[in-house]
Amino acid sequence: QRSPQARMLTEALPGVPGVQVNGSGRVTLPEGYGHGLAERQVFPVPAGLEALVSTAPTGSRALKGQITGPVTLALNVHLADGRMAAEDPAVCEALAGYVAWAAAAQERVLMAGGRRTLMFIDEPDLSRGSDDPRLGPERCAVLVRQALSRLAGPVGVHCCAQPDFDFLTGLPLHVISFDAYRFGSLLAAPPAERFLSGGGWFAWGSVPAEANRLQGETAASLADRLRALWDRLAREGVSGKRLSSQALITPYYHGAAGALG
Repeated sequence: QRSPQARMLTEALPGVPGVQVNGSGRVTLPEGYGHGLAERQVFPVPAGLEALVSTAPTGSRALKGQITGPVTLALNVHLADGRMAAEDPAVCEALAGYVAWAAAAQERVLMAGGRRTLMFIDEPDLSRGSDDPRLGPERCAVLVRQALSRLAGPVGVHCCAQPDFDFLTGLPLHVISFDAYRFGSLLAAPPAERFLSGGGWFAWGSVPAEANRLQGETAASLADRLRALWDRLAREGVSGKRLSSQALITPYYHGAAGALG
């Protein structure tokens, strides 16, 4: 993040004509976006992605891509008149459509050579959107579904903030990625079993990518922490076999909410 252009909001919107980013990272959509202007969008793949894919080892099982989701964009991107994008339903729909096409463009690059691909929609503010009267759970679900609609391969949502598991497990997802280190205790057995029995996978964010937390842990302590979470879920009725076989172990990073812009 050497400049505001490298932040997650800006990196998600390079193909929006007239989008503005100020020195503090505030992103402003052009006047009229969502009311005719959206048709002039383009959907470039992230800079350097093709070169990066070309270096992937032969025989790689899959490559993962990620793009900021429509709910997080709507809650953090401004309109030309100063309001938030979330206040205009047409803009929210246009953002979801943009994410759908941009994610599909990224996926096509990742799939080159017949590789499997896992595309994630990055939604740190998804739970906040569900509670926001400008959006609400039904509208958030519509926007996320629209953003996923053009993807061919397995899809997931990443939520580093406090997740709403009942909401997430009701979405058409193959993978739910969340901060298990801080929020694993909030995962109840019914939504976990429902999601896993339907073939879903959890990506357990169990390894802190924050130096102050990681310094106090060891590989054994992190494993014990996750094992205790799985044991608790198994006692409450979740299949222990599914918990371990339908699992990805991942790092997590929790940035300040204000860093989104």
